[in-house]
Amino acid sequence: MFVFRFIYSILLFFVSMILAPAWIWKMHKRGGWGTGLVERLGIYDDKGLNAYEGADYYHAVSVGETIMALKVIKECQLANPHYLAVIAVTTATGHQVAHAKSIINTHIIYAPLDLPPLLKKLFPILKPRKIILVDSEIWPNLLHYADKHHIPVSVINGRISARSFERFLTFKKLVAPILKTLHSVCVDGENQVNRWHTLGVPDERIHDVGSLKFDFCDKPQKPNGELQKLLEPFGKGLPSILLSSTHPEEEALLVNALKQVELPFRLIVAPRHAERRDEVTRDLISCGYNVIKRTKYKEPDGKSLNPHALLIDTTGELSQWLQVADIVIMGKCWLKKGGQNPFESVILGKTTICGPYMDNFQPLLGQLVTKNGVIQISTPDHLAQVIKNLLNNPSEAQRIAKKGQLYLEGKKGAVARTTRVILN
Repeated sequence: MFVFRFIYSILLFFVSMILAPAWIWKMHKRGGWGTGLVERLGIYDDKGLNAYEGADYYHAVSVGETIMALKVIKECQLANPHYLAVIAVTTATGHQVAHAKSIINTHIIYAPLDLPPLLKKLFPILKPRKIILVDSEIWPNLLHYADKHHIPVSVINGRISARSFERFLTFKKLVAPILKTLHSVCVDGENQVNRWHTLGVPDERIHDVGSLKFDFCDKPQKPNGELQKLLEPFGKGLPSILLSSTHPEEEALLVNALKQVELPFRLIVAPRHAERRDEVTRDLISCGYNVIKRTKYKEPDGKSLNPHALLIDTTGELSQWLQVADIVIMGKCWLKKGGQNPFESVILGKTTICGPYMDNFQPLLGQLVTKNGVIQISTPDHLAQVIKNLLNNPSEAQRIAKKGQLYLEGKKGAVARTTRVILN
């Protein structure tokens, strides 16, 4: 294993050096400049970390993982008011969300690159009680360091996709010794239990606790009045359709399909990455829309013959826009990307539509489709007719939304069950 880690570390170092300029530029565009990016190189404020000596260390890559970590930390603090946690993120958006939703006794940092010299700068100061990896982030050097220093490592919301499982099986002789060092793995469903066991994790360390994604959001609240006022000039009383977490090329694909609906509605577009605002603007204009950006909001010009679209080019507001939407069309599932998390929309009681490529959320998505709680269509060519049917039959749209919401409500409780494993 030493040889494997040595080769891995050399490759990681050189790949990081090559990609560093692009990564720095991306962090700058996402608002990460000046937020402590040097921490990725193991340069930390020792005084700030000293106050969290013995805390649980949560490794959360980006926004989704950060929100899940915060949920679990809150639950741990309910059980133990003195519970301390450190959240280590790797993206600027994750860092922003962690600070925006920050809770007491929780310190937020950037995770160091998975290189031994950098890990040795952080963990001797922090001396964590436990390391918690959110959503199957497996880092060989981090796990080796933890094993060598007798720090238990847990994986929460552990999910191995079918594609990743096949890759891991190919290199099982390398993967199994790493995974055997895990203290506990929290997963959702027998399928995941079997995959982790096949890859080398002992049965007694695997806990089927359900998916944290079902506990991803709080109960539906009254929609944000300010956001509703922003939408009124786009057509008072009209239903709102939200394109949620879209990826490159999807905006034009979906908007062109929606042009065939021939019924009035308000269009909201929330790309997965806010820094794509200019690219998305150009695509929407090419589809015949006037675009108003959330960051430069002004009321639509009533004199224009073209319809208006509201572009959400901010970070951390998606949950609020989901609240005001009537129909949510998920992104990252129309061009073989694997899907974005649809469960928050469903739990909020929104009629949710997904494309054909939702591999990252199976079998959960399949269960919802079977229960008629989510609409999944095979091609954007069918989207206009589906939307037209929903707009003409609002009671049917509400029935689908309610079925999905009730089904997921019955699945909640993973946060509490995960917390019991972590505190054990």
